[in-house]
Amino acid sequence: MDDWKQDKQQTVTRLAICVVIAVVLYVVMDKFGDKLPLPDGWRPWLERNKIQAIAILAAILFGASLVLLPALQVGGQPQPPEDPDPCQGFQRTEE
Repeated sequence: MDDWKQDKQQTVTRLAICVVIAVVLYVVMDKFGDKLPLPDGWRPWLERNKIQAIAILAAILFGASLVLLPALQVGGQPQPPEDPDPCQGFQRTEE
């Protein structure tokens, strides 16, 4: 149970970091947005929908972090590979 709690805490920490980075990137984009080459329709949408833009950016960052930096192993121990047959060693009684 403690391993599950640690894994959940790592995921929440990763998500919080992605949200903070998304907010910082949005603020930078908002401040220096005139100098950035954005498609024509994006700038008004970004100004009207700040929270949605930050949430989308945070989701993209979170997904990228999962791909680029896989979850660390809990307790430094390698996690055993998943058994493809969870009922291995048992025989069917009904056919």
